[in-house]
Order: sequence, then C-alpha cells, then structure tokens
Amino acid sequence: MKKQLPAIILTLIIIGFISIALLQDEAPLTPKLHYNCSKIITMSPSVTDTVWALTLGKKVIATDKFSSWPDAVKKLPKVGGFLDPNIEQIATLEPTIVIIPQSAGKTISSLEKLGIRILNVDHSTLKGVEKSFTTIASACGIPQQGETLLQTFKSKLAPSQSEHKPTILIVVSREMTDKGMKNIIGVGDDKLMAELITRAGGTNALKGLRPYSMIQREKLLTLQPDILVDVSLSSDSNETVLEAWKNSGIKSKIEVVNQQWAVVPGPRMVKLLELLKKNIKN
Repeated sequence: MKKQLPAIILTLIIIGFISIALLQDEAPLTPKLHYNCSKIITMSPSVTDTVWALTLGKKVIATDKFSSWPDAVKKLPKVGGFLDPNIEQIATLEPTIVIIPQSAGKTISSLEKLGIRILNVDHSTLKGVEKSFTTIASACGIPQQGETLLQTFKSKLAPSQSEHKPTILIVVSREMTDKGMKNIIGVGDDKLMAELITRAGGTNALKGLRPYSMIQREKLLTLQPDILVDVSLSSDSNETVLEAWKNSGIKSKIEVVNQQWAVVPGPRMVKLLELLKKNIKN
C-alpha cells in the first residue's frame, strides 16, 4: 500500500481556501485598478484556471508549482507555491502583474517591497470565486469576458429543486491502510464545497462542524452518509481507493474523483456540482 501523506499535504495546499482558515494570513483585497497584463504570473491553480478561462493564457509567463492545467501550463516556469514562493525567480522574470490568493499575505508583502504589482483575489468562498472573474477581467482591460464567464458560471450553479436531500460527505484527504481508511478529513461548514452540496440538492453530513474536520473510521460508520465523494489527490487507482473504503465498512454510495478540478476553487468546479447532482439523481 502506498503511503498517502504526501497526497494529503498536496491536497490541502492546492485547496487555497484552506490556508485562510488555518493560517489567518490574509492581505486586504486589491482595490479596483487597471494593470498592464502583458506578463502575468499566477500563484495558485485556482488563479491559473481563472486566467485561462478569461482567455488570458497567452500572457502568462510563469505559474505556481501546483498548477498543471491546461497542458500549456506544464511548459511554463514554476516559481514555487503561494506560501513558499521563489521570490528571486519571480523578480528575475519581471512580471507586469502577479495574481495571487488573498491568503498569501506574507508573500504579497514581500513582492510589493520589490515593486512588483500585485492583484490578490479571494477564492475561499463561492462569492469570492465569482467576484474574481470580474476583478481579474476588469484589471486586465477585458471586463466583458469577466461578465460572460460570471453569468455562465452562475447559470451552471443554479440550485437543484429536488425534494430528496441525501446526506453527502466530501472527503478532501485520508490515509489508506490495509484495513481501510483512517485520519479522514471531510468538509464541514466551509463556504465553498458545503455550498456546492446544498446547491446540488444534498445535505452536508458534517454540517455544524468546523470547515475541515478530522473524523475517524468509527465516527464515519456512525454517520453512514448516503453519498461519499472522495476528492483526495492520490497516485493510487480508483479501484484501489474504492476497495479501501469498502474495507472500512462504509455502506455509502462512493464516488472517487482523483482530479485537480474537484479541489480547485475556480471555473471548473462546476464539474463537481454536476457530479453531485448526478449521484443524487441516480
């Protein structure tokens, strides 16, 4: 059985909004200004996704080390993460703008001291994600693209009208053992994935708990949610992960989504909502 700790850490780092809850290192949101966006550096997968959705991809000269979509991103220089950036490399690339999550307060301060222009966005909530579309688009002189993306996104996130509201547990990380899963971290009262559960027509199995709550197998056996969605990033096959959940005694309908789009708060997160709706319907 492969050790899962690296995948767990990776998942928690990639989900930029988790860092806000854990680190409390927020910078004030950037005021609405116009920027020179001819040389952009993006500092999180969520920002990279958004910039590409706004058709600004050709202007990106580098990204954070976790961004891997679209394929063109893989060929670009990597400048560290938004919590552990390579400041010297960023400065050498001479970006006209660095777009970064609001939660990276210390990094933002370090870059601003070098005279590098910063645009920070809030990707910790659904409203923050939506606002970032128009904020980035307006800053880069393409406000109509931002409005179009926002309206398309909102239309796909329309709440389900289903009266059947099954309990849903979204697992963002776990450790896999020969006897099943342990150290399971599920989504509680956050302002993003929990909102997707509600809009899909479900009930959050961990409603009332802190945003990202550790639950042990015994607690999970008591909960027995109707649907369990595992969005942990892992090198193991979906079949192996499913078998581990079954070995844990889980009777839930289980969906394994080993894809970065499921944990990145950006335009592609509508896929997670669609997946939740599909599982509820079936």
